[in-house]
Amino acid sequence: MRSALLMLVFILPACAAVDSGECREANWYDVGYRDGQHRLQSQAGVYAQRCAAGGVKVDTARYEEGLQHGWYDFGDRWGIL
Repeated sequence: MRSALLMLVFILPACAAVDSGECREANWYDVGYRDGQHRLQSQAGVYAQRCAAGGVKVDTARYEEGLQHGWYDFGDRWGIL
C-alpha cells in the first residue's frame, strides 16, 4: 500500500506535465489511453490549460475516448479480467 502511494506521487505530476511542443505533437487519444490505464480521472482540463499557454488546443473528444478505452483495458494490463 505504501509503495503504491509513493508511486502515485511520482506518476500523477508527470501525467499532466506537457509543454507547448508536446501539445502540438500529441496524439490525444494515446495520452488519454495512457492516463486511463493508470486509472486517472480526466486530465483534459489540466492539459487544456497548459497547452493554451502555448496557443495549442487539446482535442478533448479524442482524449476522453482514449481515457475510456484505457480504463476498460486496465483489467487486461493487471490480469484482473
